[in-house]
Amino acid sequence: MPVQVKQSKKETVITVSGALDPEQLEQAIRYLRYLSLTRNYKKVTQAAAGKLAEEIDEAAFRKRQRRIAS
Repeated sequence: MPVQVKQSKKETVITVSGALDPEQLEQAIRYLRYLSLTRNYKKVTQAAAGKLAEEIDEAAFRKRQRRIAS
C-alpha cells in the first residue's frame, strides 16, 4: 500500500493507494487528529491527568444531579 504525504503551511495531504479497511482508516485518521491537536502540549504527569479527570467527572455528576432534580 503506497502512501504519499504532501505538506504545506496550511494543510497536510495524505494519499493512500490500494484497498483499505474503512475501520482501520478511521482509527488512523483519529490518531492523526489527536497528534495534531496535542502537538504543542507539554508532558504532564499521570497524577495530574488523573486529578483533572476526577474534576471533570465530579463536575459532570453535579450537572446531571441538577438536571435530574429540576
